[in-house]
Amino acid sequence: MGPAFKEVWQVILKPKGLGQTKNLIGIYRLCLTSKTISFVKLNSEAAAVVLQLMNIRRCGHSENFFFIEVGRSAVTGPGEFWMQVDDSVVAQNMHETILEAMRAMSDEFRPR
Repeated sequence: MGPAFKEVWQVILKPKGLGQTKNLIGIYRLCLTSKTISFVKLNSEAAAVVLQLMNIRRCGHSENFFFIEVGRSAVTGPGEFWMQVDDSVVAQNMHETILEAMRAMSDEFRPR
């Protein structure tokens, strides 16, 4: 059994940015834990890519798209992942939830 996910969203990874160069195109589950985001291909148990939250530079949404930008230290190298979701409400929810997880993470690492 893998880590307990806080959130799981079904997304369509688009052939743009890292999706194309890493050949991560199609339907995935985007799984969020307190420290990572994983792309798990539909009908698969193993994550295709696991990103550390601290490697995410920024994320955002526009209409029914959500994107994550990662830096050089990410397993994929620098670039962006673009995902299509059902609607703008889902995209906004993903954005807020992942930002919150990133903030919680940076609080943990900030020297007191």
